[in-house]
Amino acid sequence: MAAKKALVIGSRGCLGRALIYRLGMDWERIGTIHKPDRHLNMPVCDITDPAQVAEIVQQTLPDVIFHTVALTPAAAPKATPEDFMRVNVDGTRNLLEAVRQYAPQARVILVTSSAMYGIPESNDGIIDEESELRPVNAYGVSKATQHLLGYQYFAQYKLDIVRACPFNLIGNFLPKGLVASDFAAQIAAIERGKQEPIIQVGDLTGKRDFLDAYDAADGLIALTEAGKAGESYNLASGQAVSIQYLLDELLNISTAEIEVRPRANITPNPVPIQIGSHNKLTQATGWQPQTPFKVSVAYVLGYWRSVRIEEKL
Repeated sequence: MAAKKALVIGSRGCLGRALIYRLGMDWERIGTIHKPDRHLNMPVCDITDPAQVAEIVQQTLPDVIFHTVALTPAAAPKATPEDFMRVNVDGTRNLLEAVRQYAPQARVILVTSSAMYGIPESNDGIIDEESELRPVNAYGVSKATQHLLGYQYFAQYKLDIVRACPFNLIGNFLPKGLVASDFAAQIAAIERGKQEPIIQVGDLTGKRDFLDAYDAADGLIALTEAGKAGESYNLASGQAVSIQYLLDELLNISTAEIEVRPRANITPNPVPIQIGSHNKLTQATGWQPQTPFKVSVAYVLGYWRSVRIEEKL
């Protein structure tokens, strides 16, 4: 039997890389990149270019499409609300229109974000798939809109769309701009003597549900068979840790003596706690998170120790 063909839109991101790795030899894997790169023999797909998106879908005719591309505040801190809508919503529409025209039998795993939930309704911070969408920033609004758009294309056009909502990804290849990678990048720079041994921090009291990227990839792959079209599934660890605890774990495995210095005029986080419930995903697929938090933290620091810090800071 021929291997199923998977198209990973955005295969150079943290989640995209984990997906390509986890798909392994069981799938025919095709990963896209955003811009041409002479070092990578991979097809280019700018999600905001309808013709380019249509071409890649028409040429590959995949069995499953993993849509992992997103414009995030971490990657683009100066992005406007219009930018988030153009990439995350209009880009998703470009892909779904291409699927509708050229590959209507393909299963689309549409990756959203816990940012669409925003402030939890309950004081315990637990969020399941029935929780109200209450985003607190433009990025969260764009992902909430993407989430609804995915349902619309399922309901109106009968496309085989499964929505997957990862909470805070952590692990190997985590890009700068996210709290774990920002801490790890500074620690790695300090260990190399590229930065004075001081880390300035903001509000460390917020609690987040961190999920290893490899575990998230396993959950997405499980949904290719067991996910129900039109449904949404949370990808989460089911527990939350404080940003203070995250920093402490990174400092514990560092080889340097580092001072933590609070910034002046710290702004409290508008979302004090989020905990994702993965019960629905577990019941559907048997998936459970496997990677201990400490291991994921070590992955992050190991990655930033390996890259050229002076070019990344």
